[in-house]
Amino acid sequence: MSLPADHAERIARARLSLEGLSLGDAFGERYFAHPHTVEQLIADRALARAPWAWTDDTAMALSIVEVLDRHAGIDADALAHAFARRYRHEPGRGYGGGAHQILGALVVGVPWPTAARLVFDGEGSMGNGGAMRVAPVGAYFADDLERVAEHASRSAMVTHAHPDGQAGAIAIAVAAAVAARMAQGGGKARDGTALVMVLHDINLALRYCDHVLLLYGDGQTEQGEITAVLDEARLTRLYHHPVIALQGPKQRVFLAG
Repeated sequence: MSLPADHAERIARARLSLEGLSLGDAFGERYFAHPHTVEQLIADRALARAPWAWTDDTAMALSIVEVLDRHAGIDADALAHAFARRYRHEPGRGYGGGAHQILGALVVGVPWPTAARLVFDGEGSMGNGGAMRVAPVGAYFADDLERVAEHASRSAMVTHAHPDGQAGAIAIAVAAAVAARMAQGGGKARDGTALVMVLHDINLALRYCDHVLLLYGDGQTEQGEITAVLDEARLTRLYHHPVIALQGPKQRVFLAG
């Protein structure tokens, strides 16, 4: 296929996005430790010790950039093949249980539309994995938000058949596109600019975020100011496991009950 005339510029943006994604991934992974250890590192403004190993999120983002470079967009079949190849080579990058099941099926030749529905009773994953890897898509199509949404959805559906999993990817890709536009224009953050984060750790969200969006497993959502929305009942429903709140020296923390 022919590549667009500005493909080199587009893929350069995607690779820059990948660089930031992988650095944040590896940096954040070093802080999955006991809260006391993490709080001391933050208080001391100390970097965690090397090496900073990137995770499955970067591995899958590498596949996305590879497919963007070859196809000037997301070809779902090519992406499924790239995901399977990297998973087969390095299955220990921190993939979750559902990802092991889906990617393992891809490795043995199960078509991705079937593999993506092997979890959650055929509904497919509604998790944040599609969002964690999608930023290069937003950077590549930064000039066209409709194509951002289209190709972000394609990049997610290979492993996330549920619409909520694809919606999360679209949201992050649009945020990445806006960031790329600002960078091109030399713009700086200003009033009305938002930063969208996808987090595994609810206590990190409580520490750094003003608003939160909860995606429940039944397709229902809830959003609002984080201090008003996050409570034991909602998080117990979200995680399908009892969650309790404790008052720490600086803020509430939520723990598995």
